Amino acid sequence: MALSRMPSESNVLFRSPLVEPYIISASNYGLRCTSAVASSADPPPATSSTSVAIAEGTLLLRERPVLGWPRGSYSTDLLVPRLLVKHREALRRSQEDPPTSSLTTLFPRNVAAEVPAGRAAQITDTYVAGVIARVLELESANDPEPAIDRLAAALSLSDPSPVAAGRAPPSLPPPTRDDVLWATFVLDFNSFPSGLNLFLSLVNHSCDPNCKVVEDDPSPSPPASTTSNRDPETARAPTYTLFALRPIAPGAPLSISYLDLDRDVSLAADRRRYLEEHYLFFCTCTACGTRSDADPTSGEPPRGEDYLCGGCGSGRVDAVAGGPCDTCGATMSAREMEKREDRVFAIVRRTRVLVERVVAAVGRLEDERGKEEGKAEEEEEDAGQGGGRVRFAARAETAVEELARLVPELEALGVAAEAVVYSKAPHRHVLFRPIDFCVAEGREALAKHGRGEVRAVGAARRSKKANKPIKAKREG
Repeated sequence: MALSRMPSESNVLFRSPLVEPYIISASNYGLRCTSAVASSADPPPATSSTSVAIAEGTLLLRERPVLGWPRGSYSTDLLVPRLLVKHREALRRSQEDPPTSSLTTLFPRNVAAEVPAGRAAQITDTYVAGVIARVLELESANDPEPAIDRLAAALSLSDPSPVAAGRAPPSLPPPTRDDVLWATFVLDFNSFPSGLNLFLSLVNHSCDPNCKVVEDDPSPSPPASTTSNRDPETARAPTYTLFALRPIAPGAPLSISYLDLDRDVSLAADRRRYLEEHYLFFCTCTACGTRSDADPTSGEPPRGEDYLCGGCGSGRVDAVAGGPCDTCGATMSAREMEKREDRVFAIVRRTRVLVERVVAAVGRLEDERGKEEGKAEEEEEDAGQGGGRVRFAARAETAVEELARLVPELEALGVAAEAVVYSKAPHRHVLFRPIDFCVAEGREALAKHGRGEVRAVGAARRSKKANKPIKAKREG
């Protein structure tokens, strides 16, 4: 069912005709691939099909945030008042009865019904009072009402200036605690790293997403079209672009990951726990499966966490039931399952450590090379001062050496995982995405900074690493 009320498209720079919002449930909206596309005013030929799938790599949506902030500076104390001011301004200018705002399409639409009471109770009265005071302060500073109208209101005159009549929207009472709770949770559940987007916030989560969001670089200064914007941080916010990662069938929902799958290494139980705590839903995507934590034998197991069959060496074995293998029909004993589970947990933990170290080493290398280049430019203007450049070059070389050691080690760990977990598409184990991503990122950084000859893991090393045990206890 399509939405009866569409989100505002005032900040949408591009939306493909292949994308439409729709209602999933009373409290959940989404975006999906439309089943019919009208690309022009003329009707399509009788021989053409109106069912069009989205191709891999298709640009689906580009949007500028309705509220923006510098990356890394997210603060509800600062952002909630700004959001409420925008929301209240929309209500004041609304021509509908009762007044509406496009922000009401975002989750939660009803805090009392959709947010656990315990979580709402954590919002303190001090925080609420501070937000309300800040909202009134911002509205007073931005008040477009002419001074003559304010004077007339203060003197209780019934006939304000006819010049100003109809110019200023009606005033609203001060925001309430419910208003503050709503705005706080809208930001908590819908924000991207640097902004709040109306359309992109409708895209739901999957641990095996069919789309990806890319954040473009923010504008160094507000675009000309936004010079009248009273919120310069939003004007400078980056744009967000939605792409298809693989073909999407007509009518299929669009999904992104609310988790950083390229760098976070986590199994279904951990992902579900995090998503339920932070986003209030229990994930039943194809990677997590449909079984419940209360009854692990119910429903489908996580398809993205199956084991490689120890018998035939090529089939997939259910990581919950222990079989049968989908190739040879073999099953695994309870003891074999326990050993395999221990091995997987050990690889997961080691992968987390190496991924974190590779990411940190790449960051340090880029930082030190940037400082080295900057110092070189300074020294060209001030000959005879070479110590700073040498120092930064030495630090960069240290980062290169560390990265040259870590990348093959992470790649070897991926080889070891291939002997334990099922790694063939379309149910490739969740371990391989962060491993592949970080190996590629590390090798790209090494090639960029003069160490492209770092060798890949050889066949003999692959075999040795695959059979070498990793000493680690299974997490409880």
